[in-house]
Amino acid sequence: MAAYEKILIVEDNDLNLRIAEQVLKSEGYEVIRATSGMECLLLLQKATVDLILLDIQMPVMSGFDTINYLKKDARWYDIPVIFLTASSDTNTVCQAMKLGAVDYIKKPLGREDMLNRIRKALDHKKHPAGGM
Repeated sequence: MAAYEKILIVEDNDLNLRIAEQVLKSEGYEVIRATSGMECLLLLQKATVDLILLDIQMPVMSGFDTINYLKKDARWYDIPVIFLTASSDTNTVCQAMKLGAVDYIKKPLGREDMLNRIRKALDHKKHPAGGM
């Protein structure tokens, strides 16, 4: 069971948002939801989170635009970001990693893949040198 880590899901597709939220809550994570990059930034003004799941393709403010804001602000710089993407384009994935994402999850969201990548990112945040 998770140690009550708080995860912010930023996803404009309601079905993907509900799937991710259901999976994470079933594993004991606390979940905050946002449906846009702007809503993400507003929520972070009031809430502290341990990890962000960030959709790349969103209207108005893309995931790439959102992570640029996150990584320019000292309050949010160290929050691990995992991109959610339906794209199989390697350039998209490379761009995501260059902007500071720690990983990415392919859509449609698979329960075990999502949980393994989230656990890995949270563990790395707790133990940055890779050791225990």
